[in-house]
Amino acid sequence: MLGRKETVGVTAKDNRLFAETVFYRYRAGILWRDLSDGFGHWSIAHTRFSRFMRLFESLSFKKILEILN
Repeated sequence: MLGRKETVGVTAKDNRLFAETVFYRYRAGILWRDLSDGFGHWSIAHTRFSRFMRLFESLSFKKILEILN
């Protein structure tokens, strides 16, 4: 979740908003499209979350394979 050197503050704000969005969404038990506008557009948050989960699952799966071999 690193950004460019020129946008350190912006990247940190974006990452924090992303984390708050994910926590809020699961804590409230709502659909992505039911997020309030304060979290940004729901489809962007959902896309970013999906990419993050694919990466996480890929890394976790590789780690499991390494352990098993």
